[in-house]
This record gives sequence, C-alpha cells and structure tokens, in this order.
Amino acid sequence: MLEPLDAHVVNEKGDVVPADVIRYSTTADSIVAIRDGTAVQCRNDGIAPVTLTSGKLTSTVLVRCAIIEKIVAEPYVCMRLGEPPAPLSVAAFDRQGGSIAAPRLLLLTDSSFVRIIDGKIVPLKAGDGDIGYTNGRRRAVTLLRVLDTARTSSSATQPRIIHARDRMFDPVCAGKPG
Repeated sequence: MLEPLDAHVVNEKGDVVPADVIRYSTTADSIVAIRDGTAVQCRNDGIAPVTLTSGKLTSTVLVRCAIIEKIVAEPYVCMRLGEPPAPLSVAAFDRQGGSIAAPRLLLLTDSSFVRIIDGKIVPLKAGDGDIGYTNGRRRAVTLLRVLDTARTSSSATQPRIIHARDRMFDPVCAGKPG
C-alpha cells in the first residue's frame, strides 16, 4: 500500500504553516520505496530512515515496515437486527508468523447491508453477505448472516437465504431464533 506520512511544516509555536509539497527520500531502498516523492511503500520488513524536505527544511523519521504475509478472519458471523454491534475479528501476521498490531487493511462490504464503524459490524438489514479484507495480494473473508428481529411467517418479509449456506451457518446461528 502507498502511504503518505502525516507530516506538516510548523513554526516555532507548533502551528502548521502553508508550505510547498513535502518531498520524501530514503537511503534504505531495500526496505521502502518512495513513490512520486510523496508516498512510502514498504518492500520488506524492517525500519528505514525517510528524509522529509520542504524548501530549506529537512527532518528524518524512522518508518517501520511489517509486510503482511497472512490475514486471518473469523469465517462466519451471525447477528440479529437490533443487537449491539459485533467487533471485527481479523488479524494480520508477518513472514515470521508474528502478529501485526493495527494492520492497514482495506475492508470491502455492501454498505446497504452492514456498516463498519470503529471496528464494529453494524447490521442494517437482514440477509446474507460478506466482509472482505485485503492488503495487496493477501485476502480473507467473513461470511455474515443477519437475522430479522421480526418473527413473521410471511415469505414476502423474510430474507432470501441461499440454502447451501444454511448448513455453514447452523453452528454459529444456533440459539438465535429467526
């Protein structure tokens, strides 16, 4: 992933001042790549010095890179409309199998079905869907079932559920009427 650093030019009081673009450079090309002079992309695990330059000002920061080798997500989640939001259950691991704290992952989901807010799954309507997690070539998915709070027998108001998925969700939805 390409990431701009959260960098600003500040005056003596610490106030942000308008400045030209802050350019990046590094001597650790084996760990990080600088793209278009304004974004950092990790190539390998490690710590790399990155020099920031704007006009006559320069500063060097250390950038820690941990390449995601594997993403693991909870395979199935069953929720009921009206329940409190459920936390996302996903983890990322580096090449040595170590856990990566606060990994940068792109989350993909149908925003009319569920929303992800502050790391929690908030159901919006009943049915089946999924949450995809990705970082470069690494991917994982959580299959999600949201049960309706209304216990009505009308087929017009029941969510359409693919029967092949029913068997997968039976263990995780057990005890949740609907």
